[in-house]
Amino acid sequence: MSIKYYGKGEHPNGFVGYRVTVAYSDKNHQQYFSTCGDEFRYQDDRCPFFKRQRLRAELQNATWGAESDWYQYQKFVNETHPSTGPFHGAGVHGITLQFKTDRRGKWQAGIEINAPKGNNRNLGKHQHFFYTFRTRLFSEVWEKCVNLWADLNDILDVDRERLLNTPPLLP
Repeated sequence: MSIKYYGKGEHPNGFVGYRVTVAYSDKNHQQYFSTCGDEFRYQDDRCPFFKRQRLRAELQNATWGAESDWYQYQKFVNETHPSTGPFHGAGVHGITLQFKTDRRGKWQAGIEINAPKGNNRNLGKHQHFFYTFRTRLFSEVWEKCVNLWADLNDILDVDRERLLNTPPLLP
């Protein structure tokens, strides 16, 4: 997402004004807001017409930014991360089904939650959590993991409930 102002002589085609661009998914949006014409006495906020075009460009940038953020959120809560191995995904980014060795060297099945980078919660050195089925039922571990993942990632309640009600199925 970006807003760029082009003054006189800065744009190769002679455009004067604001250009707003944003790209996400397979979409590339671009819109121009001209500040060239007789009504534009100054190329700054002293001119109400210039200020209007600047504000329209900022509004368009914010609108497309919100659409991009919503797209990224939907992808996060509805798709397994591309780097997740086959049969390890849970249908969302950040939750994987794993086998790991414990302290005794025995394999344990469990669910791993990856904490988001730059998380504002004080997690210390822990960037992921692993919960096994050794002493708990799958449904208990699933509920605990989904709630932790949702809390760490600020997931909407509707998506939390959907995920709690649809645990991954074994192939």
